[in-house]
Formats: sequence, structure tokens, C-alpha cells
Amino acid sequence: MRIMNDLQIEYFLAVASKQSFKKVADERFVSQPAISKQIALLEEELGVTLFTRGRKSTHLTEAGRTVADYIHRQRAELQTVVQLAQNIQKKGSAYLRVYTGAIWTLEDVLSQAIAKILSVYPEAHFVIENHPFENLGSLLNDDNADVIIGMSHAIRSTQSIEVVPFVSIRRLIAYSHNHILASRRKLAPIDFKDETFFYPVMYEKTFVKTLIKNCFESYGFIPKFQAVSNESSMLSCVINGFGIAMIDTWVLAAYKQSLKAIPLDSFHEVSIAWKKDNSNPVLKKFIDSIFDISSFKFG
Repeated sequence: MRIMNDLQIEYFLAVASKQSFKKVADERFVSQPAISKQIALLEEELGVTLFTRGRKSTHLTEAGRTVADYIHRQRAELQTVVQLAQNIQKKGSAYLRVYTGAIWTLEDVLSQAIAKILSVYPEAHFVIENHPFENLGSLLNDDNADVIIGMSHAIRSTQSIEVVPFVSIRRLIAYSHNHILASRRKLAPIDFKDETFFYPVMYEKTFVKTLIKNCFESYGFIPKFQAVSNESSMLSCVINGFGIAMIDTWVLAAYKQSLKAIPLDSFHEVSIAWKKDNSNPVLKKFIDSIFDISSFKFG
């Protein structure tokens, strides 16, 4: 199948915006049939009707809105990638990509570390991204990140990758402010024995699900597990009162307006990792700064 061309895309988006073939034709100094022909060819290619056509106005169909939304997303993503590429070329070595676990913000730690770096390298540029914990190691290994902060179990030390333990953070049972137990003053893990326990589906293939199971077995029960697509979905289920999840103190700090939690007698181990041959001076300053801050904040 021949993919839509630039002219078809431009006409399609213009008609979607103006809701009129005539207005677009007048603005672009082309005939209305010429625009109609390109839209018709596009509809034929895609096998869907993009517009409902009336005497006075034209509107996107549901299928048309889906196509328009997709094109807008792709353009926005392309613009972001181009901007990043330009920054890399412009900033050179004063450019650092910091990737952390999917539901961590580390706002206090990262903002303080970046402030320290900017005092020495005012031209430095940073990209902060969140990714599934299980993907961080491969992103670093494939040179898509300069430094990662994630769960120690998911980061492997190799001849080319330096992995340094960072901090231990307490695990928690998270539940909604609207949960039936939310008003009770003293809660213990056993109080949640009948709740649905949400976890990201990628944990099915790691020892993490076993770790969670063993953790709760020590309190006298095994949760009713239910897998969801990712960490964000897990939090959404808990926030909306459908069940509980295991989180940590960093997640609670970011979602304290939406979640309540009780502590568990175990901890997540967090590590920082980077490529040993990365000579970026901003990376070295970042590592030094974040360990200085963490020793003060968490030590």
C-alpha cells in the first residue's frame, strides 16, 4: 500500500481545521476539486471515510479524528527528536541524558544535582526521562542513556558498565484515600489480605513477583495478584480504589496527594550505572554531585 504523501496530509489537516474544502481551496489558491481529489485518494488508500460532508460544513468522522490525532502525535514526536539532535550537536559533551525508573521523579535530588552542575557548566543541557525499570539496563548498554538510576536487581555490572549502589528506600503498601480502610488509624499488612494486588505485567518474567509474594507471605497471606500493562496503570488502579500495590517512599513522595501507605519491613535497593568509557565531564560532575546530595539527604 502506498503511504499518504505530504500534499495529502497537508490538505487533510487543513480541511480538518477549517471544516471546509472551499475555505482551504481559497486560502491555498487551488481549485476545490483538486483538494477533494487528494482527500478522496487518501481515503481510498486508508480504506476509511475521513469526513462527513455537508452543504455548509465538513466534519471529521471518528476514523478521521483517529488519523488526525496520529499525525499530530507523530509530528510532535519528530519535533522533539529533532530538537534533541540539535541540542546534542550544539552542546557536544555538555549534554547529559539521565534515565530513571518509570514512576520516580527524584525531584529534590535531581534538581539539586543539576543546580550544582550548572554552576560549573552553565551551558550544560539535560534530558530527564522515565522508563520501565526492566528496560533501563538495555538503554544504557545501547548508548541511549548516559546514566541510569534504577532497581539494583535490574542493572547488571559488566566490563563496560559501572554499577554503584546508591540508596535503600523502604517498601510500602499503597492504597487510595477513598479506600474503606483509609480512615482506620492503625493498619497492618494483614488488613489487606483480601485486596487485589496490582503489579506491572513485565514482573511476570522476573524474580520480582516472587519477591513480592515472599514479602507478603511473611505477614501471613499471599495477595490476589492482577497484572496490568505498566507502572502508571498500576498506580491508576490503586488511586481509583480498585486494590493495592507495593511502592516505595520515592513514589509516595510524588503521589502523596493521591495515595496513602503503610510501611513494610523491607527495602528496594537502588543503584546508579554508567558506561566506563564515557568521558563526558558533565557525567562525572553529576555522579559526584548526586552522591554528595544523597549522603546528606538519605544518610
